[in-house]
Amino acid sequence: MERVLYTGHVGDARAVLCRKGLAVRLTGVSDHKATDVEEARRVVEAGGTIYHERVNGMLAISRAFGDFQLKAPTWPNDIVSNVPEVSATLLCEGDIFVIMACDGLWDVIEDQDAVNLVIEGMQQFGGLLGEDNGQHPMLGQVVARLLVEEALARGTSDNVTCVVVFP
Repeated sequence: MERVLYTGHVGDARAVLCRKGLAVRLTGVSDHKATDVEEARRVVEAGGTIYHERVNGMLAISRAFGDFQLKAPTWPNDIVSNVPEVSATLLCEGDIFVIMACDGLWDVIEDQDAVNLVIEGMQQFGGLLGEDNGQHPMLGQVVARLLVEEALARGTSDNVTCVVVFP
């Protein structure tokens, strides 16, 4: 039976799949930054501007669920879109986990580095419990916390929220 992972992406959060130890980004390459050419074009066509690398000088991302001050009815059109990019990924045997985190993590940790940190954390955690199969119910929480603490240690200047799931 085929298993498909659907990802809806709005804003600067990111989902990264670990496939046989390699990072596979499931969300858009630009993270919907206002500086992305296509996103900036959409903002301008909707009546907004990009200056200081921000939508109308205020918001660093061009898609978000909130930020009502940049949407109708305040504006004739939604300058900041709430329409997600949706992708479908066929899961295979080598797919181990998915990291979902906000930009506070991704600003200071590359996709592959995050995957490597989770793998190392899984090995350490499993060794402490005499397990190595990643089936402990606390494993996702432990490795997510490891990523958050690493982002903080690397000096992230943004909030850091992270979830690690094992499909």
